[in-house]
Amino acid sequence: MTLRSKLKAHEKKYTKSAEKKTYKGPSKPLKSDSENFNRADMDLKIFTLKLKNPNDTNKPLIVSLMDETREFRRYWINTKHPTITEIFEEYPRLLDYNGERIDREFQSMYPKVADNFISLFPTSYMEKILYYVEKNRADLFLKSSFIKDSK
Repeated sequence: MTLRSKLKAHEKKYTKSAEKKTYKGPSKPLKSDSENFNRADMDLKIFTLKLKNPNDTNKPLIVSLMDETREFRRYWINTKHPTITEIFEEYPRLLDYNGERIDREFQSMYPKVADNFISLFPTSYMEKILYYVEKNRADLFLKSSFIKDSK
């Protein structure tokens, strides 16, 4: 028996749960409920986003409205904890333009991380993925040898 075992959980400096690193979330603080978004304005912008067809003509407006509703969207997601399906039902334009909108959301929340992952992928992650596939899925590795580089 140690001295620590006699201490109550709140008296211990380190506990198993405290030792685990927890997700801290995005670096930018969210607006609090007391700051209240202009709900009518947000609802109108979200409604407009749902109605607009995702084409080249509407893209500037969609980008602008997605940017204008970003803080509200983050607040909604962090307070209501919707499912991914509910998020895409409320903001269907996130799925348009080949994932460009999702990339923009991620980059606005984590500006340093987004660039770091993209820059490291070809030199670090790709080699690890290919090594894993070669050792564990030889059939897929063989098929990958037929893929030509687009450069």
